[in-house]
Amino acid sequence: MDPKARVAVLKAWSQSLASRDPSLYGQRTVELAREALSIEECAHATLDALLANCWRESLLDIRRVSALLRSLPMAQRDALWCLYLHESYERRGSVRQLIEATHGVARSGLAASEAERWALALLWFTAAADGRVRDHATRAAIRLFLAHPGTLLPVVKRLLNCDDDLVMERALLSAYGALMKLADAPRARALVEMLGEKVTSNRKAFDNAALRDLMRCITDLANHIRGDLPALSPCFLDGQFSPEWKPDIPTSEECKGYRIHEYFQPVEFLSDFVKYTLSCLRRWEKHFSREEMARWMIRHISETLGYETAECHRYDTHMVNKYGPGRNKPVWAERIGKKYQRIALQRLASRLHDHVVPSAPWWESSASASGLILPDERLFDPTVRESGQAEVGNDSTPVRPLLIKQKKNATDEEWLAEERDLPTMRQLLSVEDTTGRGWWALLVYWSGDGPALARRRRWVHIFAYLVDAGDFAKAIEFLCNRNFYGKWMPEGQDLSGFLAEYPWGAVFTDARTARSHYAEHEDSQHPTEKSPVRLEPAWNRVFSDARYDVTMPESSGLHVPSFTWFDGGDLAWNGRDGYRRVGGETVFRNPPGETSSAQLVADPADLSRRLADRGKRLIWTALGEKEIGVPFSAGQTFSQVAYLGDDGELRIGKRIFIDYKADKAGPEFRNRFVKRKRR
Repeated sequence: MDPKARVAVLKAWSQSLASRDPSLYGQRTVELAREALSIEECAHATLDALLANCWRESLLDIRRVSALLRSLPMAQRDALWCLYLHESYERRGSVRQLIEATHGVARSGLAASEAERWALALLWFTAAADGRVRDHATRAAIRLFLAHPGTLLPVVKRLLNCDDDLVMERALLSAYGALMKLADAPRARALVEMLGEKVTSNRKAFDNAALRDLMRCITDLANHIRGDLPALSPCFLDGQFSPEWKPDIPTSEECKGYRIHEYFQPVEFLSDFVKYTLSCLRRWEKHFSREEMARWMIRHISETLGYETAECHRYDTHMVNKYGPGRNKPVWAERIGKKYQRIALQRLASRLHDHVVPSAPWWESSASASGLILPDERLFDPTVRESGQAEVGNDSTPVRPLLIKQKKNATDEEWLAEERDLPTMRQLLSVEDTTGRGWWALLVYWSGDGPALARRRRWVHIFAYLVDAGDFAKAIEFLCNRNFYGKWMPEGQDLSGFLAEYPWGAVFTDARTARSHYAEHEDSQHPTEKSPVRLEPAWNRVFSDARYDVTMPESSGLHVPSFTWFDGGDLAWNGRDGYRRVGGETVFRNPPGETSSAQLVADPADLSRRLADRGKRLIWTALGEKEIGVPFSAGQTFSQVAYLGDDGELRIGKRIFIDYKADKAGPEFRNRFVKRKRR
C-alpha cells in the first residue's frame, strides 16, 4: 500500500478505536496501535482513542500504555507525551474528559480495578509541562483515592518505578493528600513500609529533595494518626542518597556550549531564576554561589536529563510562539525546560543537603530540625480544592453578619461624636451561626460601611490573647487605658504550609520553635517595650500560595487557633473549615462567607475547658476608628479591653477615645490619652 494511503487508513482506524468494545481488542489490534503510535501524523489520535477506554480492562488499557511510556527515556518520552497532553486538554479530548469525570466518581459505582487503572492514567498526566493538566490531574487522582482508598498503594507502587521525578512526586503528593483526609492509619503505615522497601533497594532513584520531604511528611502523618499503634521510625530516610557526589560545576565558557536553542540558554538561568527561584537554596550560598548552582543545573539538564539530545525544544518553541516568553505568558504555559529546571533544582538540593553544611541566620537556626530540605518549595496544597478554599461541606454554617446603621443626615461633627453607630464588644465577640449555635470570636475585622459611604468609614479590629493565669492581673493592668494604634502588639504568625498539616506538620513545628527564638531576640533588642507578661496571640494564619497552582484562582489564607490550643493532641482538622475534638464536634472554625466580621470562632464551653486545663486566661484588645474624607480630614480612634472571667462570662472595660493619631502608641506611652470632648 502506498505510504500516504497507509497513514490515512491508520489515522481513520485509530479514530474509530474509541467507539469499539475494548474487550474485543486482539493481538492484531495491538500491532496496529503500535504502528500508528510510531507515525507522527497518527500518534495523537491513537493515544486519544486508547485513553478514552484506558480504565477498562483490555490488551490496550492504561497498563499497556504505562509500560510503553516507561520503556522510553524521560526526555524522549516528554517530547511526544507533553505535546499530546497539552493538545488533548486544549481540544477537550480524552485527557480533559478523564480529569473532569472524576467530580462524580464517588457516586459512579466504579469497580475498584477500574478506579485503579483510571488513577494510574491520571498520574501519568502529571508528567505534563502544561500546568493545567498537571495540577488538575493531581486533584482528580486525590478524588479517586478518596472514593476508592484501596487503589492508593498499588498505583503509587507502580509509579515509583518511573524515571520521571515529577510523576513520582505527584503520586506521593496525591496519596498524602488523600491519607490526610481519610486518616487511615493502617494504610498510611503500609505506604511508609512500601517506601522503605523502595528506598532501600534503590536510594539513587529518590535522590530528590521534594521526594525525600514528601516521604518524611508521610511518615509524620502515619505517626500522627497511629492511635495505639507503635510509632514508625523513618530510618530509611537517614544517611546520604548520593554518597559519591562531587559538584562538577562547568565554567561560564563551558556553559556557552549548552545553547540548545534560543528559548533555553544560560542567560535565562542567570536572571530571574537565580534572583528568585534559587533563594530556596540560600542556606548553602556560603559554599556555592547561585550562579555556580545554576551552571551545575545547566549541565545536569543537558547531559543527565537528556534535554539536549531529545526533541523537547519543539514543544518549548511551540509554547513560546503561541503564549509568549517570560512573565507575559499564562502561569500554566510552562515549557519542558522549565519542568527540568525544577527537577534539577530538587536534585541539587538533595545533594547539597547530604554533602554541604548549611548556614542560616539566627531566626532560621532550627530550620533543619524537621529534616525537610526544601520547606519553602511545597507549592501545591492537596488539602484545598479547586476554588482555592478549604474543603467546605454542607454543615459549614456562616456566622450571622452584624449590621449597625448610621444616621445619614448627620453633619461630620455630629457623626464623629455619635457612639451608637459603633458595635459593642459584646456584639462583636458573642456571635451566632445560622443554626443558632453560639461562639466566642477570637479574631474580628468589622467594617460598617460599603463603597457608597466610603467618605465616612467605621472599623473595629479585635485580637484575642492568651496569658498565664498567674500573670492575668498584671496583663490587665498593662493593657487597660492603652492606645493600641501602631501595630505594636504581637500578632499571630503568617505560616505557609498545607492546611491539614497544621499544627503537627514539620513546617509548623519548625515555625513554632522559630517564633520562640524570634520572641527572645526581640525582647533582648527592645527591653523598654517589653510587656511585664507574655501575651500570646490566640490565632495564626495558614497561607496557601496559588502562584504555581493553576487549580486555585488566587492565593488564600485560613485563620487557625494558635499552637497552645492544640497541646494535648485532642484536636483534628475537620476537612472543611476548622478543627474538631477527636471523635466529636467542631470547636474552632473559620466561618465561611465575606459578610462575617468574625474570622475565627470557638465553642464557649470547649474554650473555657481548654483555658482551665492549660492554666490560661483569655484577653481581648480592640482598636477602632471613625474617619472622614478621602484622603483623611478628620477622625477619632478608640481602644478597649475585655476578658473572659473564671465563670465563663465576658467582662468588658471602658471604651477609650483618642484624638486621631495625636497620641503616641506603644507600651512606653501608657495613659497618655486625650479624651474626646462630648457635645
